[in-house]
Amino acid sequence: MFRIFAVAFVALSLLTSTALADTLYGTCKYKDGSKADGTVKISTSWNGKKAFPKKGEYELDFGGKVGKKITIYVNGSKYTTITVKGRTKLDITVRK
Repeated sequence: MFRIFAVAFVALSLLTSTALADTLYGTCKYKDGSKADGTVKISTSWNGKKAFPKKGEYELDFGGKVGKKITIYVNGSKYTTITVKGRTKLDITVRK
């Protein structure tokens, strides 16, 4: 009985921590409309995590709450500043 309770507690804890993490997501396309695929690096001023779009879409999970205005970098250059709270969408357009 204790083992079942422990497994259920761990599973619930993992689900809860994942649900509480803020996420930045969206599309990433070139100016000509083609989808970025692995060659574009998206990073932030918040932490060292990076995203590389696949088939024109990306998602960057911060692993916890951000709830602040942060800077978004595309290929190392400042792209914009945005407030990240919960699941935040940002579509990105870059030059080839």
